[in-house]
Parts: sequence; C-alpha cells; structure tokens
Amino acid sequence: MNHDNVWLLDSDCSNHMTGNKILVGNLDQSVKTEVKLGTDKTMDVDGKGVVKILTKQGEPKKILEVYYVPGLKHNLIRVGQLTHKEYKFMFQGQECVIYDKPLSKQIIAKVKMMRNKLFPLVMYYSDKVSSFTITYSNDYWLWHFRFGHLHFSSLRLLQQK
Repeated sequence: MNHDNVWLLDSDCSNHMTGNKILVGNLDQSVKTEVKLGTDKTMDVDGKGVVKILTKQGEPKKILEVYYVPGLKHNLIRVGQLTHKEYKFMFQGQECVIYDKPLSKQIIAKVKMMRNKLFPLVMYYSDKVSSFTITYSNDYWLWHFRFGHLHFSSLRLLQQK
C-alpha cells in the first residue's frame, strides 16, 4: 500500500495536513503558521489547499483546507473538520464508519482500527478533477473500476472461475 494513500483519522489534530506537496492542489503558500504535534514538536505550515479524491463509488470529492507541512511523516484527517461539514463518524468497537452528508445517508468508508489504535483511511486520488492519477492498493480496486463498479463479492466470484 502506498504511504501517500493512507490518511490517519485524528480527533486531536488542529487541521487536515500532509507532508506531500504533490497531493495539495490550489496551494496558497501565503498561509504560514505552526502546528504542534502530539510529541510537543512544532512544525511550520507552508500553505493550505485542496486534496481531490475519489470515493469507493468513484465519486469525486474535495478535502478542503489541507495544510502542507513539509517533513510531516503521516497524512492526517481532522475528524472535527469533517463533522463541521456535516459528515458523520460512528466509532464502534474496532471500526469507524464514515457517512456522507445527511441527505444521502451513504457510507463513504469503513475503517478498521490497527493494533496501535489508529484508524488508517486509504484515499484514492481523482484524475477526473485534477492532475493526480488514480492509484490502487490491490487488483480488486482496479477491476472494480474496470467493470463499472462491480460489487466486490462478484469480483471474488469471477476470480474463482
């Protein structure tokens, strides 16, 4: 799995942020501030922009107000920023389910908790709305898109043939 595709759900960080400048579109480098990490280390913010992604259903979405923090090792999604945009998070047991805005009630993602108690959300970048290319963590996603979003259970059935 590509490290750039993994975003950690974080309820304590100050903002969405990434250390990968390539992921951030419309980067406004006039935004200069600092962020304090959980280790009490501070890092400089060198701009703010938009990350364009695809949902599992292939729908383009934008993550707004993403800080570019050079040297940051992990991509972070601030849960509070998305709940402010009316997305719903349901943490239960060792899973987090993310729902789209209230009118659709569509599940955007199900994220399993890792052993270290982190929730890694795998993102796929949209080539439909930016210059990014879609990356796939395994062949199931590739064939899911090639067969017009065929259900994964059907893909598994095809694989058995």
